[in-house]
Amino acid sequence: MIRIYGFGLVALFAACGDNITAPPTQVTQTKMVNVELGRAGAGGGMISATPAILNCTADACTTAVKQGTVITLHAVPDAMSKLVAWTGSQCASAGTGECKFELLDDVQIGATFAVKSFELDVAHVGNGGGTVTSPDGIACGSNCSETLQLGATTTLTALATDDSTFLGWTGGGCTGTGPCAVEMSADTQIQAAFGLNQTLVVSLDGTGFGVVSSSDDAITCVQEQRVVRPGRAPEQCSETVAPGTTITLSAQADAHSSFVGWGGVCSGTADCTVTVDQAELATAQFAIDTQSLVVTKNGNGTGSVTSDVGAISCGDDCSATIPYDMLVTLTAVADSGASFTGWSGVDCPGTGPCTFQLDADTTVTATFSSYGGLYSVDSSANLWHIDATTFASTKVGNLGITMGDGDIAFDYNDGKLYLLDGTYLNNLYTVDVATATATFVGQMGSITNDNDDDPFMDFPEPALALAYDIQTGAMYMMTLAGSLYTVDTSTAAVTLVGDPDQGGLAPEGLIYDQLTEQLVAVGADYVTLTPIDPATATFGATIGEFSTNGVDLGATYDPDNSQYLVLQASGTMIDIDPRNDYAATSTTGLPGPSGALAYVPAALN
Repeated sequence: MIRIYGFGLVALFAACGDNITAPPTQVTQTKMVNVELGRAGAGGGMISATPAILNCTADACTTAVKQGTVITLHAVPDAMSKLVAWTGSQCASAGTGECKFELLDDVQIGATFAVKSFELDVAHVGNGGGTVTSPDGIACGSNCSETLQLGATTTLTALATDDSTFLGWTGGGCTGTGPCAVEMSADTQIQAAFGLNQTLVVSLDGTGFGVVSSSDDAITCVQEQRVVRPGRAPEQCSETVAPGTTITLSAQADAHSSFVGWGGVCSGTADCTVTVDQAELATAQFAIDTQSLVVTKNGNGTGSVTSDVGAISCGDDCSATIPYDMLVTLTAVADSGASFTGWSGVDCPGTGPCTFQLDADTTVTATFSSYGGLYSVDSSANLWHIDATTFASTKVGNLGITMGDGDIAFDYNDGKLYLLDGTYLNNLYTVDVATATATFVGQMGSITNDNDDDPFMDFPEPALALAYDIQTGAMYMMTLAGSLYTVDTSTAAVTLVGDPDQGGLAPEGLIYDQLTEQLVAVGADYVTLTPIDPATATFGATIGEFSTNGVDLGATYDPDNSQYLVLQASGTMIDIDPRNDYAATSTTGLPGPSGALAYVPAALN
């Protein structure tokens, strides 16, 4: 970029390549540590991580992660299983929740999954005598319950005493008086009705709650949740009467339940009148009301959401009808290159599994964010996301700062995007690319061009180019005059590396080539590429020249496509292939005027 000062003179740049006021900053290389994840137990599932370092679906998985990264592990059981416990010192106290810790050394962490198990309860109802047995150990009366794994099948057999009759089964899908085969998919309650001669027995069934009472007040038969409700009368589900006695039964559903109908000696939904001249069974079925649960996904990232009840698997199936007041747990897993950022619609803070009571029709939104790609900031401080393949641009939002001809660069060490505003104050910010929020770090302050040939030509200048060098672990800043500085990204303090004779290049862009491990300055008068030694601030020979309109530009390196990218103020993107003699092509129609461009990897730390 050419700027005019004083009496219209073109700014002159000092040539003092050996005028180094401070030694180069020495930066310790980033240390990588190993994360080894493992699965154990008879159950199945996976371990996912935030940030998305890996999704472990095998018995053992290992990856290398930057030391100091704070990671959160989520154990996601499959439909047949549940998480029992974590192993490893970092997660041993996490119970069955998520595990969050700072990664300081190599770690070995495991998740133990067990096959889900459910309770099978058998209740003896009626005033008759008898027993219920199963191959799994049920011998009711002495033992009326067993714990069985999901999918297990057992058979119940009822045998009445000599003075009684087995009247039939209620619940668990069993009917009639023969053996009852039960396949376990949930906690299951089954009633076995036995009656003496000339006995009326009432048995209740279904998912709902209610009460059946008799016209003579002898029967008050209750179906309710296991927690006894205050004021509810004791349960009495049978009575013995004289032959030919007529009894009327009435069914009343609780709130959020409905009476479905009678079975056995009764039918329909109206009150049922029974003439008792032998042992009789009347069954009453109640159904719980259902609520609608809808899951929606939001954000520019991708991922999936599953539920432990209702069979939600979103994307494919994002809605379900679930019984009222059911406890539901939703689990979100981000795809590779994306992060799950949170829930809305229910009270579920954080990014772990979301558990809530479904007491109304509910819509839950899961937000996934993808940070990967190119980002640009225009002169109005608008933040743009640019697809690295198509160069299609999407406005993320406005940063709310004053923006000159500055630059942005991603720091691979701390996982943050930094912005240099390009004003004469030289303010440094971090940028949250998900929310388009700029956070002030500090002010570099006025930087004066030191012109040895003519002190009257000394002038303050904005810092215009920014790049992170992975090899040295330093953030570098370059002024229009070609002065090279290191930047302390925690304080915005700068240290001069050198003020070389840049030969009229007027650099406005700075690129770190990850393949050749070299800094490359991009000139403004022409789009020229010139290597620069970060230790001495010495320029090498120009390696490419691509345009005569290089004013107000941003530059970055795209490691996914191994190419240099230069975005001009006109909204033209120049993509350069450094492995093909720096061949260049251009694409127009991008946001402009823009003087800042940076590549951001898919997963931020």
